Amino acid sequence: MEVPYATMGPEIFEYNNVGLSSAKKEMKNFIKELSLKKGEVIDNDLDSKSALVKYINKECYDLVVIGSRGTSGFNTLLGSVATYILRETKHDVLIYVP
Repeated sequence: MEVPYATMGPEIFEYNNVGLSSAKKEMKNFIKELSLKKGEVIDNDLDSKSALVKYINKECYDLVVIGSRGTSGFNTLLGSVATYILRETKHDVLIYVP
């Protein structure tokens, strides 16, 4: 069964490059719109949890603020990424749950 939105093989690399390019463009616009001094797109293929923790731990932050949208199981309250970051980082973390 072929799904029209599925990407396989070499197409996945093109798909990821388009996504990364789009994320960088949106980040640039977001930074400009809010007059922020710093912002960065963090890309680490499929392991976003450890990439975020590595990025957070390499800097010296007073507070890390992340959003959460937990959807299933034990992590319903915080979400798996938020729970992982809270558990694995040495910094203070504020988790926003809408």
